[in-house]
Amino acid sequence: MSDRVVQRALELLPGVGCIVDLYDMSFVWASEEVMKIFGYTKEEIMHIKCYETLDEKNQEQEWEKIMAERLEKGRGNTAVFVKNKAGKLMRLKMQHQIFGADGGMYMAAKEFEVEDVG
Repeated sequence: MSDRVVQRALELLPGVGCIVDLYDMSFVWASEEVMKIFGYTKEEIMHIKCYETLDEKNQEQEWEKIMAERLEKGRGNTAVFVKNKAGKLMRLKMQHQIFGADGGMYMAAKEFEVEDVG
C-alpha cells in the first residue's frame, strides 16, 4: 500500500478510519478505532474483504445497493449492518469518499457510529 494513497485519503477526508481498495474490496489501511469496532488485529483486517463483515442475510443485496450509491455520489453518508469478529450484529454509520490514487480506485471512510442490534 502506497503512502500516497493514505496521504490522498487524509487530504480528502481528514480523520479517515479505513481505506478499501475498490478493485478487490480489501481493507488496505485501518485505524485502531476501526480494528476495535470489528475486533480484528491489523494483520487480520488486511486479509479480509470489507463485504465479508456484512450480515449474511443482507450481504449481497445490501452490498450491491450501497456500492452503487457510493460510486454514483462519490461521497456521502452510509449505514450498513455488519458483524464483528465475534459475530455480534451492529449497524455501522459512516462518512465515505471515493478517490483515485496510484492508478487505483479507493474508498475512505470515517466518523463511525455503532449501534448494537443483536
